[in-house]
Amino acid sequence: MIKSAGTSSSFWLDNDFFNDDQYDMIGEEVVKPKGKDPMKLAGYRRAIGNFVRIVTGEAIPVKFNTSGDSYTDGKTVTISASLKDKDFDPAVGLALHEGSHIK
Repeated sequence: MIKSAGTSSSFWLDNDFFNDDQYDMIGEEVVKPKGKDPMKLAGYRRAIGNFVRIVTGEAIPVKFNTSGDSYTDGKTVTISASLKDKDFDPAVGLALHEGSHIK
């Protein structure tokens, strides 16, 4: 489950969304890299892309920036938001907002 308590995403992101197991399939301990978790980031990006696809009914490409404005040109959606745990719900809101402009 998403570690931040009280997020709306905890309703639909279940415990298995990000596999936080300490051991891999053969029983060896998993050593996680320090800093940003690329698997978690990829999962967040995939989920946000899925939301845009749901709201538009089309396969709209989603681009991610770390700064600047979030916008759409009618063919792509650009999201400029932090994808940290506590900022995931607002990033989804931005994606839904920009996707709705396309519709």
